[in-house]
Amino acid sequence: MQKEYDVSPSVEHYNCMLDLLGRAGDIEGAQAIVKEMPIHADHVAWRTILCACQRFGYADLGMNAHQYVLPQNEVDANHRNSVNM
Repeated sequence: MQKEYDVSPSVEHYNCMLDLLGRAGDIEGAQAIVKEMPIHADHVAWRTILCACQRFGYADLGMNAHQYVLPQNEVDANHRNSVNM
């Protein structure tokens, strides 16, 4: 993308890829991308992984994602969804 179109990927581009991989069930691939991103992963990125983990039953990876969601969104009650894992 950067070489062909001279566009640097933004956090929104990465979040879109995380959502795509998460919906496809490639949770490990999504988590690898979020850890290797040159941009700081925001709460949307980690919440996307958390939701995919819930959908496909990846409790261990979901708890890892929860560690990142909780400090970033302590006010937001949606992080409590991870309890359902």
